[in-house]
Amino acid sequence: MNSPSAANQVVTTRLRVSSRLALLAIVAVHAVVDSAPRATAHDTGVQHVHFKAPNGSQKSTARSAPRQEVDALFDEQSSQPTAKQARRAKPRSRAAAAVRTQPVNHRVRRDNSVRRTSKNASEGSIVVDPQPIYSKHPVGSAGCDTCGIGGCGYEIGCGIAEPACGCGEPACGICEPTCGCGDVTCGGCVQNTGPDYWCFPVCLPRLKYLNLSLGTQGFRGSRDFLGGASDSNFGFNQAVNVGGRLPLIGLVYPQLSYQLGYRAVQSRLSGTVTDNDDRAQQFLTFGIFRRTNVGFQFGGAFDLLRDDLITEQDFHQIRTEFSIKSRKRREFGITTATHTNTVTIGGLPLQSVDQYLLFYRWHFRNGGESRVWGGVSDDDEGIFGAEWNLPLNDRWSLQTGFNYLIPDEGAGPAAVAEEGWNVGINLVWHLRGMARKGCRSPFRPLFNIADNGTMFVDIQP
Repeated sequence: MNSPSAANQVVTTRLRVSSRLALLAIVAVHAVVDSAPRATAHDTGVQHVHFKAPNGSQKSTARSAPRQEVDALFDEQSSQPTAKQARRAKPRSRAAAAVRTQPVNHRVRRDNSVRRTSKNASEGSIVVDPQPIYSKHPVGSAGCDTCGIGGCGYEIGCGIAEPACGCGEPACGICEPTCGCGDVTCGGCVQNTGPDYWCFPVCLPRLKYLNLSLGTQGFRGSRDFLGGASDSNFGFNQAVNVGGRLPLIGLVYPQLSYQLGYRAVQSRLSGTVTDNDDRAQQFLTFGIFRRTNVGFQFGGAFDLLRDDLITEQDFHQIRTEFSIKSRKRREFGITTATHTNTVTIGGLPLQSVDQYLLFYRWHFRNGGESRVWGGVSDDDEGIFGAEWNLPLNDRWSLQTGFNYLIPDEGAGPAAVAEEGWNVGINLVWHLRGMARKGCRSPFRPLFNIADNGTMFVDIQP
C-alpha cells in the first residue's frame, strides 16, 4: 500500500504536467493569432488611439508579453514558496494582475494593419504609430510648418486636413487649394503664404479679425452753425472694421498689424426747420499698430471724413496712440489727433480739431474694456470723454461712448457755436466668435473707426 506522501507526490507531478501542457497550448494559440491575416483599421470598427511616435524606437514589446507571462508561471510552479513568502508576494501578484487586466488598444502600421498592444507594453507608455490613418497626406508634405509640426498629417494644434494642401484652421491659416501651401512664386513678396497672406500674383494679407456694427448716434459741432441757427444731428450708422498681418513691412517687423475700417452715417433724416435735406457722412480709417499683452503698445492711423453739409468736402487727420500695459490689465497712455488739411466754406477756413489727450484703460477678464480720457485742443479748449466695449456673448458685444469739446467762451451764444459733442451706441458682431477672446488677438484694431467725436470740425484758430 502506497504511503500518503507518495500519493501526494504523484498528484503534484500530474498537476505540473497538466499545467505545462495548458501553457504550451496558450503559446501555440498566440502564435496562430500572430500569423493570421490582419484586418485593416477601417474594417475593425474599433476606435483607435493614435499619437505621434516619440523620437527613438517605434517597436512594441507586446509580442513578448505572453512568453514572459509563461516563463513567470513556470518559475512560480518550479519553486515551493513558504507561507511567509506567499504573504509577501500577494501585493506583487495584485499589481501584476492589474497590469494584465488593463485595457488593450490598437496600433496601426503604415500599411493600415492593426496590432493589439497593451498600454503597458513599453514601461507604461502607449505604443503608437508614426503616421495616423486619417491623414490624407504623407508625413513631410508641404504646408503646416507654421503650426509647429514638421509634417502635414493631423494634429490637434493644426486642424483638419485640407484636400489640396493638408492644413486648414483659423488660427493656423487656411491653405488655398491652388497655392500649394508655401508657394515661393506667390507674388515674390513672401516666401511662405502660410496663415498670413493669400496666394495671388500680388501680396494680399489675410483677414485675421473682422467685425460689423450697427447703431445710432447724435452729434453737433461748429460746422452746424455756418447757415445760422444750428440743428442737432441724430441718425444711424453702419461700420465694418478688419485687421491682419501687415504686408511687406510685416516681413521685417512681424509684430506690426494693419487695420482698415469704414463707417457710413445718416442723420437729419426728416430734414431741418429750414429745408428738407438730410445729411450723409462717410468715414475711412487706415492704421498700423502693435498690440502687446504687457509692455509698450503703439499705433498710428489716417482718418478721412467726407461730409455733404451745405457742400461736400473732405477733412483729413492723423491719429497716434502710445501706451504702457501692466500685468494687472491696466493701461496708461497718450493719444493725439492732428489735422492735415484746411477747407474753406462760405469764406471760413475749417479743419478738424487737434486733440492731445491722456487716457486710462481697464481690460476686464471677460474680454471687455473701458477707457476714460481728458486733455486739450489746439485752441486751448478742454476735451473729455469715455467709452465701453462690453461682450454680450462670444459673437456679440455692445460699444458705447461719448466725447465732449468744452468751449473757452463763457456761457452764451458764442460758446454754443464753439461747443462740440458726440454720443453713440452700437451693436457689434464679431467673426469667429472673437467678442471675448479677441482681447488676446494681436490683430484686433487698435483704433476705433473715426466718427464725429474723434473728428470735431471747427473754424481754424
